[in-house]
Amino acid sequence: MRMPQWVHDLSTLLYPGTCRACGDACFQSWVCTACRGELDSLAARSRCHFCARPFATDNSPCPWCAGKSFRPLAKIAALGPYSGSLRTLILHAKFHGQWDVAEHLADSLMQQPRLAQLLGQADLLVPIPLHWARQVARGYNQAEVLAAALSRRCRLPVDELLKRIRRTEPQTRLNARLDRARNVRGAFRLVRGGASAVAGKNVVLVDDVMTTAATLRSAARTLLTARPASISAVVVAVADPIRADFEMI
Repeated sequence: MRMPQWVHDLSTLLYPGTCRACGDACFQSWVCTACRGELDSLAARSRCHFCARPFATDNSPCPWCAGKSFRPLAKIAALGPYSGSLRTLILHAKFHGQWDVAEHLADSLMQQPRLAQLLGQADLLVPIPLHWARQVARGYNQAEVLAAALSRRCRLPVDELLKRIRRTEPQTRLNARLDRARNVRGAFRLVRGGASAVAGKNVVLVDDVMTTAATLRSAARTLLTARPASISAVVVAVADPIRADFEMI
């Protein structure tokens, strides 16, 4: 028997849920009003149409990629900068077992017009893989969870076409752009049969956070050998490589 609406409303009032970002009590939502406002503010920041990094005003020249994205990636779409409530939610999903947060983040991503346009032109989603040892330790791959959540919303297939063949140092421990690039160089390979699945397709890589784009570019170069029509990427958040909240470069 379905619970009467007034009973549901009363139970929510007496026993409110907690905000998944800050832990405060919240009603009828997964985040509180304050954290929702912060997420909306981050998502509304002006950003480059190619690399998704925020900048001062719309139609300004991008100081990060000069309007050329990060080749061989054609475009990158993101929910917002890796800051505040968005950063907290990603950390909860990534390191604290709250993988269901990815479902809510996928909903927020699908509300972004640029993402909807990108996925509308895509043929398949490919999550960035973890090394098997790291995935065993963590219990799941947050990029796979996010890709599956997006797939259910946009009806695109998810294909785990990449395998991480080296257990690389976590990128968060490296600061220099060149160190990050060297760390993931040659870290991926196509799985058997992957070339035929990629050839001629518009492929979208999926990951949680992009900083220098080194991981995404390494994965894209591996896919490039199979001659896809295009390679783009979707991430939840974009982090400032110099940790200045994109106020300077």
